[in-house]
Amino acid sequence: MELLKKAVEKIEKSIHGKHVMILIDTSGSMYEVIEVIKQAVKELIKLISMRNNSKFNIISFSKLITSYSNKMESCTEENLNSAYSWISSLICENATNMLSGLVAAFSEQYCDSLVLFTDSLPNQRPSVVLKFVNELSESRPINSIYINNGYVDPKVEEFLLSLSVSTNGSSHTLTQFNNALEHKQNFPPCKEIITYCYDSLSSCSETSDDEENEVSSDDEKVLNIGDRYNIVGMTVLAKRVHDGYFYKGIVIRSYPDVDEVLVSFLPSKKALQYESIGLSEILLYDNIKKLKAYIGDRVLVNFDSKKKYVPGTVRENKHESTDKLVSLNMLRVEMFDGNIKTIPMTSVFPINEKIYLECVNSILLNSSHSITKKVVLPTVKRHCKMSHEITGNKFLSGKHNKKILT
Repeated sequence: MELLKKAVEKIEKSIHGKHVMILIDTSGSMYEVIEVIKQAVKELIKLISMRNNSKFNIISFSKLITSYSNKMESCTEENLNSAYSWISSLICENATNMLSGLVAAFSEQYCDSLVLFTDSLPNQRPSVVLKFVNELSESRPINSIYINNGYVDPKVEEFLLSLSVSTNGSSHTLTQFNNALEHKQNFPPCKEIITYCYDSLSSCSETSDDEENEVSSDDEKVLNIGDRYNIVGMTVLAKRVHDGYFYKGIVIRSYPDVDEVLVSFLPSKKALQYESIGLSEILLYDNIKKLKAYIGDRVLVNFDSKKKYVPGTVRENKHESTDKLVSLNMLRVEMFDGNIKTIPMTSVFPINEKIYLECVNSILLNSSHSITKKVVLPTVKRHCKMSHEITGNKFLSGKHNKKILT
């Protein structure tokens, strides 16, 4: 497990403070990953000991709460060796009494930062834990590390992300599979995902992905924000990972070193409340709602009071003049899957072709249902005015059904 320390080094850099309390989940579900956690904690303590005047303590929680010491300990060689032995002796038992572990950690007045290793939700209701944390943390950050064996439970990740966001800590996911360990930093958002081999007999090599998402000039016009990072507190439409649709949310944090912002969405059973979104996949709501949609425009549509915004194309009306629809503040929109709906203008938001195609592709990739209708529709020539009167329409009978304008 020599190379595991490289992942821990990434985690350690996001942890602030010199007096660090480490919490280890030793519930039964941790059995398969506990040895990895033990090694990670030892490496973390070693790195913390390099900070000037640093101190540490360790708490394990399952059914019972146990601690390495009854106070914060200096990082002497003797204390470190003693702590390593204590960590090695940990065993997994029943229950995940996380709340009691957090209460015990926050009761230490000299603790200025917490690190939490876990693989599951607490036995207590997550909302209850969050409430207690908000009352007890006193601006002390919780740095959460979610470890899993390949399946990332969105409920666990959302809960731990909420803990970190509410206390201004950091949030990480460690995924263990075969002979590799993948580290992803969720908060503050970090674009780098690094995979390390922790089996000394394996020939796995370190790989990284540092590519920056570029924001196109068209997207810049829609964003229209000048300083792209000064958008905290703004309402946006953001494309989400779990299904590819756009949803309304609020930017709660931005960072100058990455082209991503943290967006808070309405709570959902299918997705995280918080998600790091690239700037190229964000539209400023106040800007886009001022734009008018014309025939042939690609648009995002919010209908039936649903939260998601569906891509579509504004079409002519075959049975009544477009002028009449305009007078009723309605537009006829063909959705990306071929369904046609008449939508209030206030629920139709123009987008460019690039955003439309990327949104449709994301939806299709995430969809578990096959869509048989044509989804990439040819662009209809855009008219200068919203009204486009069509008179004397006739249709020929037969299978060709050609349209004749007279």
